[in-house]
Amino acid sequence: MNNRSSLPPNEPLHGYISQAGFIKPSERISIFQEALRLRNTPPLYSQETVKEKQVSVKFFDPCGSWTWYAVEWDGKDRCFGYVIGLASEWGDFSLHELAYDGGRMGVGIEVDEWFTPQPVPEIKLSKTPKSKGQELER
Repeated sequence: MNNRSSLPPNEPLHGYISQAGFIKPSERISIFQEALRLRNTPPLYSQETVKEKQVSVKFFDPCGSWTWYAVEWDGKDRCFGYVIGLASEWGDFSLHELAYDGGRMGVGIEVDEWFTPQPVPEIKLSKTPKSKGQELER
């Protein structure tokens, strides 16, 4: 991994984090934390009054349809963001749980290295399933 403290917002993580080959869950957590750190992900609860929240990092299951968009992070394990799975909703998620989730084919959850931070409304969330009666705030 690169020892850089942060990246410009429009620069992808590709080349700054390594996800090649089999990765143990403990190593995967470190990769997740490095991606969040490089993106200067804001602390938990710091974006509550911000109208246009910024997504810092995208996590996804390469063999499934689940995606986690991180908006805030506690600096260790907990993230808050938009989760797309069986339904789409705002909520918190654990890096530990993501790291130990083998996914449908055992590949594991990954960081989207080509994703660049962007405001929530710019993410194509309109094509995702929504919980009954729940709309994404724009």
